[in-house]
Amino acid sequence: MSTSVTDVTGAVSGRITLCAVPGVRLRERQRSETRLSILEAALRLFEAKGYEHTTVEDIANAVGISSRTFFRYFESKTALLFDGQNDDKHDKHDHSDLVIDALIARPATETITEALAAVLREQLGTMFDEHGLKLRQLGIILADPALRLLAQDGFHEHRPDLERGFAARLGVQPDDLVPRVLAAAFTEAIWIILERWVASGAEGSQLPGLIDEAFAAITNGLG
Repeated sequence: MSTSVTDVTGAVSGRITLCAVPGVRLRERQRSETRLSILEAALRLFEAKGYEHTTVEDIANAVGISSRTFFRYFESKTALLFDGQNDDKHDKHDHSDLVIDALIARPATETITEALAAVLREQLGTMFDEHGLKLRQLGIILADPALRLLAQDGFHEHRPDLERGFAARLGVQPDDLVPRVLAAAFTEAIWIILERWVASGAEGSQLPGLIDEAFAAITNGLG
């Protein structure tokens, strides 16, 4: 598998500024390439040896750098899994915003369940591309109990975003009871969907069925 730098850092803007300093873009590209090399080496080692049995020294040696150089790119071993996909530490919020914006834009004739299911069918497969780094990171996280708990806590930090999306569709305030309860239920459902998806092989074709099954469990369970 090969992954280009743009898979990790996103497309590079074509805009050129007159004050650009020669060599700056080259240094940025070299930094991105080194960061990606470290991340890919770490994922290979995590997958082969396990997260706990892989040290920073192991990763540095695999890339041919020193441990000190490693820490110029990642603040810790854990950072390789939680913020190691690009240099923009706000990227995870960007994905959340895309989901919420798409949820709000769905036709008003759809129920909340129908609207959210449609958005997730469109976006989860893209967010966790079958051959991408994010899916590999997620698989490693879910295989380690401590990392799983850490990731689950972070995942639930996005619940207020979902509350905002539901509130907009319902025409109420985000702190009203209904959007908060719905967001709590669906946030947990999405997490379970991701767990089941990874455990069953993480093939893109499986996602729609898992989403429908999980959401049906919520709506049918309400009686």
